[in-house]
Amino acid sequence: MEKKTETYFFKDDGLIPNSKYPLIIYKNAVIERGTNAGAWLEKLFESNNW
Repeated sequence: MEKKTETYFFKDDGLIPNSKYPLIIYKNAVIERGTNAGAWLEKLFESNNW
């Protein structure tokens, strides 16, 4: 499965402060699907001491 990214920059609208950094969406970054996805992410985070 190919991993693609989408990058978005948001202009300051004067109401909500925005970061100079973009929002990056990583498509297909999670290997597991359905109910197994949460457990897979928790294991990944724990292995990185997050």
